[in-house]
Amino acid sequence: MFALLGLSISLLTGIAGAQQIVARSPQAPVLDGVPDEPAWSKATVFNLTHRLGNGKTQVGTIVKMTFNGDRLFVLFVCEEPDPKAMKRAVRQRDGEVWRDDCVEVFLAPDPNEPSSYYHIVVNSLGIVRDEFWCDGKDDVGWDSNAKVAARVESNRWVAEIAIPLERLNRVPIFSEIWKVNFARQRYSVEPPELSTWQPCKASFHEPENFGTVTFEDINALPSVRKLSGKIVQSEANRLLKTIRQLLTQLPTVQKTETGKEVAKLLTDWQHRLSERNLSGVWRQVRTLDKQMPTLSAIVARAKLAERSRRPYAVFAVSPMLKLRPEQIPESEPLDGKSVVSLFAAKGEAESLQIIVAALEKDLEGVKVGVTPLVGPKGSVILPEVRLVGYVPVQKPTPGGFGVAGSYPDPLLPIRTFDVQRGRCQSVWLTVWVPRNSLAGVYEGAIVVEPKNAAKLTVPIRLRVYDVTLPVQSHLKTCVLIWDYKARQVYGDAWTPERSRRFYELCLRYRFTPPPPLPWDKVFVKQPDGTWVAKWDEFDREVEAWMSKGATAFSIGGILRWGTKPPPENEREDVAAKLKLLGEHLKRKGWSERFYFYVFDEPSTAEFANIEALCRFVHQHAPNLNILLTAGYGATGPFRSHAPTPEGAAYRALAGSINIWVPHIDCFDEPFLRERKKLGDQVWMYVCISTVGKTYPDIWRIDWTGVSHRAIGWWLWRYGCEGFLYWCVNYWTDDKGKPFDLFANPVAYPGGNGDGFLFYPDPQRGDPIPSVRVEIFRDAIEDYDLLTMLHRTVTSLKADKKFAQKLAKPLSEVEQLLDASNLILAANKFVDDPRPYEQRHKRILELLELLAKGKR
Repeated sequence: MFALLGLSISLLTGIAGAQQIVARSPQAPVLDGVPDEPAWSKATVFNLTHRLGNGKTQVGTIVKMTFNGDRLFVLFVCEEPDPKAMKRAVRQRDGEVWRDDCVEVFLAPDPNEPSSYYHIVVNSLGIVRDEFWCDGKDDVGWDSNAKVAARVESNRWVAEIAIPLERLNRVPIFSEIWKVNFARQRYSVEPPELSTWQPCKASFHEPENFGTVTFEDINALPSVRKLSGKIVQSEANRLLKTIRQLLTQLPTVQKTETGKEVAKLLTDWQHRLSERNLSGVWRQVRTLDKQMPTLSAIVARAKLAERSRRPYAVFAVSPMLKLRPEQIPESEPLDGKSVVSLFAAKGEAESLQIIVAALEKDLEGVKVGVTPLVGPKGSVILPEVRLVGYVPVQKPTPGGFGVAGSYPDPLLPIRTFDVQRGRCQSVWLTVWVPRNSLAGVYEGAIVVEPKNAAKLTVPIRLRVYDVTLPVQSHLKTCVLIWDYKARQVYGDAWTPERSRRFYELCLRYRFTPPPPLPWDKVFVKQPDGTWVAKWDEFDREVEAWMSKGATAFSIGGILRWGTKPPPENEREDVAAKLKLLGEHLKRKGWSERFYFYVFDEPSTAEFANIEALCRFVHQHAPNLNILLTAGYGATGPFRSHAPTPEGAAYRALAGSINIWVPHIDCFDEPFLRERKKLGDQVWMYVCISTVGKTYPDIWRIDWTGVSHRAIGWWLWRYGCEGFLYWCVNYWTDDKGKPFDLFANPVAYPGGNGDGFLFYPDPQRGDPIPSVRVEIFRDAIEDYDLLTMLHRTVTSLKADKKFAQKLAKPLSEVEQLLDASNLILAANKFVDDPRPYEQRHKRILELLELLAKGKR
């Protein structure tokens, strides 16, 4: 399409205030790890003085940069008083080099698009990880072909890096002004010292904070001009091919206004991508790349409008699908003959989305409702209907969909609504099946009635199986409510009654925030200095919470927060309380449901203290459990997707810890399965540290809902009996200022959604649930059904008569219980709602069948 010669490559304008100038060097430096040579003497100098987040660095780091005709050169000279304390473990190219002492280079050649940048990490062994980042997603497949010389000396270490310019092949170089940053990670001190040239707040990956550097006349180099032409030509051809494919989805002659508009839009894009000005075409490429998800959705809507010739369409889709308002479902729309089906156990909740799409005109005053579902002997189940709210994702979460826009999350009270032409609105339907329901088929209707269009009535059918979920989940959970965060938002409206309702709401979703217990009323010191315990009120509270579904309880009022044993002057009193509690829990049969959670994500430096604390507790109450949340500090270089032979560092705490709660990517499966065999509990937790990764989670708003459902199957596959999440209502910052999560769903920095599963009600009513919490509930229900199926099969196999009679279904059960074809690896799951929903239904069928067979 483009001739590489004779075309105008116009420079980008509007970039001012270059902070540093890098000049072309007539002589290339020799890569030998020795920085004291003439080629570096005139190179531009950068100092890494900013500590990540805030503060100044303790040691100096100097960076020098230059380039010649074919390579870019970077030199790091890193002061290091204690080289023996440096981390130098990673030896695999493209491995997790950032876990070691390392240096990093960030290069964004297009200053108008700093979110597209090259990232090169080098450790003191000279091991390289290189990747290309675009809009928050990294591609490790990019190869810089960088050559490195690293050298460790008595008081410093040096890294020289040579990057061939021809390998900067993802972004054309039209400007001599680039966005750049440099960073260093130093692990020889505690806490680690993370430093940068230009200040960053929470992460090195903040391209908006990169500095400005002028590379004198680099864009005039013949090799650079030729490379830029190739990049633009390749990217434009790629998008032109996509446009042609989209045009084929529309009829040759469009009969609707929507179809005509979209066909014209696609044709216009073809013309824009065929300009002769390279920099102009590149701007169109970048614009269209960002708009392509929206454009594809518009074409899908036009295709449907041409086919249906109706003003609107209604879809029933999986709750795991997260569709922005401009996206239309790929499934067929409903008509009066369609039947929407749901399948549930007694005591289970099932959801679906009803999506209303305005095709040819704006819809006004749309009412969506569901009639009561009538079943056996006239019994009735009343569905719950809510309006899906959309939150504006301004900065996509790394590793998510990578598209800014409005995403479904808060579930609001139902009301009439309008839908603009070309947009969709989701309505959320949940059927909470009472435990005393009769098994059988329940029928009703979904009614969609716009004020300015014809009403649509669609039959809905619920099949309730003769299977009952227990009130208490088989999965122990610690999903924290931070009550003081709620008070900071609600003020006096956060009454004890509202707080208690919030705890009960979480239990309705089958996970347990550690319930408040009257620890302050239990232990009483006698005049003679001895301690007694009053358990009546305590026991009533525990039993009441268990009857509502609570599965696990945090022990409070005995140990201080932290890893150290109690001070000497408190130990006798603490020991007496531990002994009384241990004996009481043993008598009640509650030992496995109580835990100490008194330290969080410790480092290996705290292991000695933790062992001493555990010895002290177990000396006086051997049956009390101590919970360890193991993040990177307690794990070392081990990762579940790339295990090391020695395993996780927390193996050293074997014999001390009772409840192991590693982060999902710190899960040392062989070790933890062994600990479980020896009687310990194995849990797992997720948080912001999975950002940019493909592990399932429950927090990312702008990522597939399947990731939330997959959590239940992940826990089952890896033999976990518990799950932890750090907060469902992180609604305020560290100074107590409330976030406006409806305007920007970033609470904990770094990702959309981490730290909250509920929204505070702007009208000061009870907290508002999210799409994510509904899907998470389904994940726990899957885990419970799998547990029930496993126990049923184990029981039946013990009776040879029934095992022979039910041989065929028992064989199928073994396949269903194997989650490895849904959870393909620790960081890989099947991203399609259908297999999860199909398995859910089949498990219900088999549980009912096996129960009947046994009778």
